[in-house]
Amino acid sequence: MPRPTGAHMAERGVHFALTPEQEARLLAAAEADAEAYAEAYAQAVAHARERAQAGDEAEEDEDEDEGEEGDGDEEGDAVQREVDALEAAWASLQAEGWLCETDKAWDPIHRCFCKGKLLYEGGESPLNLLVCGGRQLSCNDDYTVSLVTADQVAAVAQAAAQVTREGLRQRYGQIKQRGYAHRLGEADFDDAWANFQDLTAFFARAAAAGRAVIFTVDA
Repeated sequence: MPRPTGAHMAERGVHFALTPEQEARLLAAAEADAEAYAEAYAQAVAHARERAQAGDEAEEDEDEDEGEEGDGDEEGDAVQREVDALEAAWASLQAEGWLCETDKAWDPIHRCFCKGKLLYEGGESPLNLLVCGGRQLSCNDDYTVSLVTADQVAAVAQAAAQVTREGLRQRYGQIKQRGYAHRLGEADFDDAWANFQDLTAFFARAAAAGRAVIFTVDA
């Protein structure tokens, strides 16, 4: 099913398997965003110091400062544009098997390999890389773009293939209801297991093709 156009669907996870060229563009975009973010931050600090020295007389300039920050944010969206380009090819990527949707099941799946917690660092290696544990490429706190290299994809694929339904269930049992957006129970686990199987097959295809993988989700 083609994905609706427009804004990213909140909290719905999608994995993309990347060609080497797509991976290189994303990494270059991440570097450009990081540089733009650092420059914008340095400017914001400098402006804050100037305002502190000048006192309240610079208050009327705040609107101009906000406009300048907005321009910086636009310049720092290179990663977002690369992901948008992937999403523009949604139908073909899905038909070719280079896209995997996990809807909201990405959350329990990731928690299964992070001792029940939604962590971007730590957890059960290499399975913690299956969803959120890769290299973070986005400077936007409300959007996750997590990169797993081709070598890591191969390791994840091998490890995921060894996880049984019972093994995932035991890990699922570590999730606590407090702070968890879904209702724990058999239906939630069944959905997590079904999506985990899809992800396992997806990573196997990506590994066989020597592709890197990104996971994307919009908070």
